[in-house]
Amino acid sequence: AHPKYLGYEIAETEIPVKYYVGVRKNLSFDSLQAFYEAIFPQAMSAIQEQGLTPAGAPSSLTWIWDDSTHTTDMAATVPIAEAKKFGNGLGVFTVGGGRALVIDYYGVYDSIGSAHLAMDDYMVKKSLRSIPPVLEEYITDPMAEPDTSKWLTKVIYFVEPLPKDTLAPVKK
Repeated sequence: AHPKYLGYEIAETEIPVKYYVGVRKNLSFDSLQAFYEAIFPQAMSAIQEQGLTPAGAPSSLTWIWDDSTHTTDMAATVPIAEAKKFGNGLGVFTVGGGRALVIDYYGVYDSIGSAHLAMDDYMVKKSLRSIPPVLEEYITDPMAEPDTSKWLTKVIYFVEPLPKDTLAPVKK
C-alpha cells in the first residue's frame, strides 16, 4: 500500500516523456471552464486532422496557480504519441521523463484542492520539490458518467529531491 496523506494514497512512479497539444494561457480561475470547453475540442479536431489518435485523456498542465490573485498559468491539452507541428495557435508541450507522484482523485473537480494539499504535505515529508508543470488527467468524462463519485482525475507532480543546501538550518 502507498502512504496516505489527507486521506489520499500517493504512488511514486517513473513516467516517460509525453507530448501534449493545446494552448497555454494566463487565466483567471473563473474563466477556466470556458477555456477548457474551447481548447479541448480544438485540440481533438487538430489531432484528427493530422490523422493521429489521442494518446490519453484531456489534461491540464499548470505552471502557476496563484490563490491570492485567483489566476493561473496553464495549458488545456490532449496527449499525442509523438511531437508534431500544429497551427491555429496550438502548441506542443513535452512533459515528464522522470520521477512522479500520482494521486487518483475521485469526485467533483471543485474539491480537488485537497489532493494538491496532500501532495504538498508528502513533498515536505519526503524532502522533494515539484518540477512544473503539474499535470491533471481528466480520465472520466462527466457527460458520460452522472455519478460524481466515479469521476477520476489523475493528479501528477513531477518531483526531484530538494538540494541539500535548502535543508540546512539558516545561520544567524
